Amino acid sequence: MSNLLHIDAAEANLRATPGTNQAPLARLPVGHAVVPTTAPQGAWQPCDTQLDGHTLSGFVHGSLLRAPIGPEVDALVQAAGIEYRRFAFGALHETHPDASARIRDYWLSFATHAEPVSVAWSAAFVSFVVRQAALPLSFRFSGRHTDYLSDSKRALLQADTTRAYWAVRLDEPALRVGDMVGAYRTGADCGNAVRTYDSLPGDFCAHCDIVVAIRSGIAVTIGGNVSNTVKVTEVALTPDGRAVDGKKRFVVMTRNF
Repeated sequence: MSNLLHIDAAEANLRATPGTNQAPLARLPVGHAVVPTTAPQGAWQPCDTQLDGHTLSGFVHGSLLRAPIGPEVDALVQAAGIEYRRFAFGALHETHPDASARIRDYWLSFATHAEPVSVAWSAAFVSFVVRQAALPLSFRFSGRHTDYLSDSKRALLQADTTRAYWAVRLDEPALRVGDMVGAYRTGADCGNAVRTYDSLPGDFCAHCDIVVAIRSGIAVTIGGNVSNTVKVTEVALTPDGRAVDGKKRFVVMTRNF
């Protein structure tokens, strides 16, 4: 067997044997690729994988694996998963020197200078991940979510298929891996105004997370600057796969790739 499979959960353990009796060999982030080596052993898939320049062999539970979706989607999810692991699966605080250096990379992926860590960096994270995925369609890289949200809303209105994303209403599409879910923010400098889809195009405080897996009525998302780290958040889905309203969610960035 040689076809790639990808981790289809926030993380999965690579085990030395097909079971949970021993400590894991490694924690693999969502999107990470493994190569099946033989047929499954019960619920467990024997596989090889590359991690930090080393080849590891072991077993991953089959329920935590998926087939490839497409090269662009898989690259996007893998890029987000790499950053999730780099931030110790949500345990590394932004003020840690390793985290601060990486956040600087996020800004410099599209800007000429990096903002201090005290400046919200969630949009810079999204821009970096999209840049890493090297999508064949255009994206409005920015340190403000509403810049690329507004650009994607205009792309929808113009039926512009050269854009990587179209911004649509929260209840319109069933979420797919590679989409983004957006919410508006209030408080402090953001004010208290309620924002809706019709607020776009516009300039206001917002946040977006990348959908990296769909599992049992839940969209698993990854975002930056969530609790001062790179963190996984779960979004409940309706029976037909749409994002449940709430928590100031108001828009979906649906992918065109």
